[in-house]
Amino acid sequence: MNNKILTFATTATLLAGFASSAFSANPRIISDERIDRAIEAQELAVALAPIKSRSDLARYMANNRSNPDNPLNAFSPRSKQRFLSSLRFGSQGLASFSYIEIESQLTVKQAHRLLSLFGAQAFTPQMTGLRREDANDRLIMRSAAEAIDDGGVVLLTNHWCSSRATCSTQSGSTCIVTSC
Repeated sequence: MNNKILTFATTATLLAGFASSAFSANPRIISDERIDRAIEAQELAVALAPIKSRSDLARYMANNRSNPDNPLNAFSPRSKQRFLSSLRFGSQGLASFSYIEIESQLTVKQAHRLLSLFGAQAFTPQMTGLRREDANDRLIMRSAAEAIDDGGVVLLTNHWCSSRATCSTQSGSTCIVTSC
């Protein structure tokens, strides 16, 4: 019971902080309906994602190791290993990951495809180090950024999911509040 209260309180506090920061950065008021739609969109992204746990990841890797369309194969072998080692999963799917390898090696499209494996593609526009190659990259960045502006996914940059409902400071990582 205490964990549920702590989880609710933590999520509510972070959502309030996010809404406050979104409001100050963008003076338009975000309605509850728009926030609900954004949260539903994130829940749908996670529901459709093929990887929600370590066991899903192991199964995906076994079935797609040499598949040229596997977004993980866009990494160098060492970078792929570092990225995979950074993944943390919670009961709601991906809870945190390091974006250092993503920013250093991938294009916007590659990052978006990679994060879609986990239902975390809404994080794409927050990675400023991604290479942009064409109009599709700009479109991805704009459309994903609009989802965040609408009160979507609550992500804490430079944090990781250190334990259930606890995002702790860690440079180069992101914590997905709703999954931690």
